[in-house]
Amino acid sequence: MKFFYYSDFRTHVIENVSYELETQDGRLDEEMVDELVHQTIENECIYYADCWAIVNAICPADWSDLVDEFGPLNNITSLAYAVLYNKVQEDEHLTPEAIIEAAKVMVKARNAKSAPRDGQPQLFNFDTNA
Repeated sequence: MKFFYYSDFRTHVIENVSYELETQDGRLDEEMVDELVHQTIENECIYYADCWAIVNAICPADWSDLVDEFGPLNNITSLAYAVLYNKVQEDEHLTPEAIIEAAKVMVKARNAKSAPRDGQPQLFNFDTNA
């Protein structure tokens, strides 16, 4: 039986954004972050077992709002996507601004772990005061 842990999903979203942040030289806007969040949700909803795990973990009590927003939820994939998207929209830790800030912290931590010992500078400097 598959299990879905929302906290792991949240971390996965931030990891995806942090890798994209590195490839974009530290520049991401909210639209790009929204697209990455949508891609991550879509990737979570590929397999039926994963979709069932998402729906079982989040346990939506009322689907009427979801039907209004997403249209008919006539299969487990569309239900899982709608439920997960709705959960993300309600999560104050997954606003685009919060994701970007958390991703910057993750990039700094990765850079600190992989920083050369001979004093070479890190790849990115996100310090706005510098």
